[in-house]
Amino acid sequence: MVRAVSTNVAPPRLLFGLPLDAGVDASKNPPFWTDATKIREEPSSEKPYCLIVGGKKRDYDYDGFSLRAKWNQRILFTDILTDQEIWVLHHYADLFVFPTRADTLPLVVLEAMAAARPVLSTRIGGIPFQVDDSCGRLVEPDNPTVLRIAFEEMFQDRDRLIAMGIAASQRARELFDWQRSAKLTYEVYQQAFYS
Repeated sequence: MVRAVSTNVAPPRLLFGLPLDAGVDASKNPPFWTDATKIREEPSSEKPYCLIVGGKKRDYDYDGFSLRAKWNQRILFTDILTDQEIWVLHHYADLFVFPTRADTLPLVVLEAMAAARPVLSTRIGGIPFQVDDSCGRLVEPDNPTVLRIAFEEMFQDRDRLIAMGIAASQRARELFDWQRSAKLTYEVYQQAFYS
């Protein structure tokens, strides 16, 4: 499930005009994520980028969404990106934020973990199996206040954030590689057919 992708692509700075301090990768449920960051009203020296990746949908008002952003929000939408471009973007992010409302075992979480990014996501489906306390933080879905607090707490300790990224990469390699997944799947089918 975890795949290595060559990083021999144009730097994200050239692709998206990202500044050196760009650091947040958010996907799925953009209104929820931006609502979570909108709650914070006091000025801050850190104003993270919210890079929403994955392809624009025709029925969504992206311009209106961006115009409604508050002073402390910097939001960039991308269209569909290649695997290589996503891999490179993961390496420029400090944290992968995935405030999903419904998922099973999202590959995007494993890709972020393989890129040594700590994960902030929701306690949905198989995500608690993917992300433990060593490599990220899970919150209840549809609670922007809890998401914002978790985000701010994670960013208060940069050394811990880096350690979580290293743990995420190790967890992805140990638990979610193709060979191990195939072996576990085979064992489950063996038990189902011969029990």
